[in-house]
Amino acid sequence: MKQYFNQAGAMISRTALSALDAVSEVPGRDDGPASVLLGVPAAKLLLRDDPALYQSLASGMKRLAHLAGETGDIAQAGGEARGLPGMVDTQGHSREVYWPLVLYLHLAAFARRYESVGADLWGVCEDAMPRAVEPARWVEDYADTPPPPERSAASLWSALCVLEQAVLAGRDVDVELVDAVVHAVVSRPGPG
Repeated sequence: MKQYFNQAGAMISRTALSALDAVSEVPGRDDGPASVLLGVPAAKLLLRDDPALYQSLASGMKRLAHLAGETGDIAQAGGEARGLPGMVDTQGHSREVYWPLVLYLHLAAFARRYESVGADLWGVCEDAMPRAVEPARWVEDYADTPPPPERSAASLWSALCVLEQAVLAGRDVDVELVDAVVHAVVSRPGPG
């Protein structure tokens, strides 16, 4: 059985890498919403160690921190509740789960490759990480009560981002927070 899963995993990885390698360019625009394509280099790094992608990982983490800062500044200025930065797919559609998915790809890739990344790029990622993760902290509001059902997926992805940073930074209090959020979401699932 283990051999079967190893073979299936290898096949899925090859297929995923083939699809990711077909993406020709990751947009670096500073105007308008960011694209989910920002996550492509990080996704590739999760599947294979490619030193040529380390700079893209650091740039992506900085971009995520920049976008997170813009969202935080807007929320503070307008007195609104914290929200996730906007992100669109290649068709121009926006989904609430896009931001935490792309953020998670960067965090997981950094966690997997941080020993290989040079000290300068490691420092860039480490410095950008707290600000990049800040929008995901909206899940703190759901440690004791579940989020609305339509926000369950975004809550779980955001919690996963907080958990990944907590593991990287050794923050046990955030691990406990994520445990509470996941329990709140799972204990009262919505119709979806």
